[in-house]
Amino acid sequence: MWSRLEMLARPAELRCLICFCSAYVPKEAFNVLHAPCIFKVQPAALSALADLKLPKDVHISPDGSRVVYALETFSTKEKRAVSSLWIAEVGVDHSARRITSGLFKDEKPKWSPDGQYIAFLSNRGHDCSVIYLLGIGGFGEAYPLTDEHAGRNVKEFEWRPDGKFIAFVSPDGDTDVEETEGDEPIVFGGDEKTNNQRLRAFDVRRRALQTISPPDLNVDFFSWSPGPHAFEIAYSASDSSASQFDKSRINIASVATSHGSSETFIMTKTPITALVWTQPDRLHFIASPPPPYTRPSVYEARIKSKQYGSYFGWAGEALSLHKARNSVVVRVQNLSHESAHVLGVEGTSWPFDSFFDSEYEITSLDAFREPNSDDFTLALVRSSPQVANEVWSVSFKDGKQQAFVKLSSHNSAFEGFRSKRISATGPDGWECDGWLFTPKPVTITRRLPPTVVLVQSHPILPSFSMGPHLDVAYLTGAGYAVLCPNVRPTSSGGGIGERYADVLAILKKAVSKGLIDESHVTISGWGEGGFLSSLAVVRNEFSFRAVVCGGGVVDWDFVVANSDPSWPAPDILSLSRKDSGVYIERTEDEMETEKEQTPLLILHGREDDVTPVSGSLAFWRQKQKWNGTVQMVLYPREKHAIRDRKHLIDLWTRVLGFYERYLS
Repeated sequence: MWSRLEMLARPAELRCLICFCSAYVPKEAFNVLHAPCIFKVQPAALSALADLKLPKDVHISPDGSRVVYALETFSTKEKRAVSSLWIAEVGVDHSARRITSGLFKDEKPKWSPDGQYIAFLSNRGHDCSVIYLLGIGGFGEAYPLTDEHAGRNVKEFEWRPDGKFIAFVSPDGDTDVEETEGDEPIVFGGDEKTNNQRLRAFDVRRRALQTISPPDLNVDFFSWSPGPHAFEIAYSASDSSASQFDKSRINIASVATSHGSSETFIMTKTPITALVWTQPDRLHFIASPPPPYTRPSVYEARIKSKQYGSYFGWAGEALSLHKARNSVVVRVQNLSHESAHVLGVEGTSWPFDSFFDSEYEITSLDAFREPNSDDFTLALVRSSPQVANEVWSVSFKDGKQQAFVKLSSHNSAFEGFRSKRISATGPDGWECDGWLFTPKPVTITRRLPPTVVLVQSHPILPSFSMGPHLDVAYLTGAGYAVLCPNVRPTSSGGGIGERYADVLAILKKAVSKGLIDESHVTISGWGEGGFLSSLAVVRNEFSFRAVVCGGGVVDWDFVVANSDPSWPAPDILSLSRKDSGVYIERTEDEMETEKEQTPLLILHGREDDVTPVSGSLAFWRQKQKWNGTVQMVLYPREKHAIRDRKHLIDLWTRVLGFYERYLS
């Protein structure tokens, strides 16, 4: 009988798993992994998956004929990630070609308004991102527009409509907190000089730099005013001396003078997450509305009257805005699909029905509107369970969607897996659903493959790269079925107990339909999903054979205190608190007996800046007190997601070996 790991291998050149692991696993870990050698694997299979190509940052040319994008691998081989730039012809199959070497981190490319140049961010010759310019159609090399003190660590940039200026944001200091390395201290707050992101405008022809925003504001997003003679720019910013939870502002600045001038246009009570200036008297932005509404919505603001209001024409969460001529395309994520809505087109009216829907996850999108009509073209990056991540284009003529065209072929070697949607009703009547992913037909001895319940921290749409570590791809490749429940969002009012009940409701529905063998089920998750999966260690509703908790939360109060101030963590109580709704008080004898039946593997990045590693350490120590089977692995230099290639392959190998041991 072949093991699950053998499903990853091709018949030729099979090697012993332990031989394969020896290049990646520390010597002291061999006693854990070196169980009887009952399974084999082809190293090339996991290596190829680690090298999965991920297109991103798509941008359509001004005439709508081409698209430029960045391409990076899922894992990193060196200390810093690298990525290359590619160009493809819109509507032409497999037309993508590379235009930069891939020796550096080239990303976020944007066409110049005349289509003759591409500006992009790169770390070539620097330890941080600088704006580079590359001519199209010639044989010249890319060159930096500015590598001055104020032109380093650029995060975002945008061409002025006439192509004469580029606006960008960068900090005043040499580095920001995320880029700092070495022995220098990192100072937060106090009376020392701030390191806010400042808005700057660079004159491309004269190579002159102008700083627009004041030093006490931290700039997040910005957009030039429309028209060929744009001299104003709108930007959203927060006051570094105030809490970013409270408010944000949109300022309008003039770059016609040498020193620039700006005034506050409007104030909002929540952070702004996107901003575009579409028409002379109209701009759009995304922000969270005041309670009881919680999902980010699109707002339209009028310049002259200084008034703004939100659109509630759709039920999903607004993710991004994409300027297309004098209109804006809004990308909205719903529970069952992603959609695109257009605003600013004459004749359209509330509630602005979507003109494009995708049942699969979209990771990057850009829009183009024809000069003399309302026909649109979208360039997007998406994948499906059957097709790995690629760049696509789709056009809309007279309101009708044309056929999809696959512009790239970076991941044609991957065959994908099968998918099936499952719906269920929770104990409190909540309608929930999820996806069951299964391997493509192979010869195995069991009628149903063992199943891993993979708990995500947010509702998911099916894709090839599902999970923070390509979990579905490598698990189905090893012969496992993977059940991904869509738990209710925290905004629905349900607590952890209700969300865990959603997971079990979908699982039991799949069991009742004969899709899952309930005697061979494990549960896994990362982050908030790790927190939910860890409940299987203390709850009795379902007998899981094993639990994997990655980057897991143990104390939500601590996570809230450490969260990104622009994205406050949800108010979820801790597993250990009696008022959490999930706390179950048992005697030590009862708990010890239960824990022994649920083997646990804990995984965590040593430098996790999202979920404190101290929580996993505490969980591991507590599990040891219960005398259960538990192992914890900390990956050095890794943050919340594991991306070092050796660490990633080690993680996959450990998890597969763990499942093999407890599911066989």
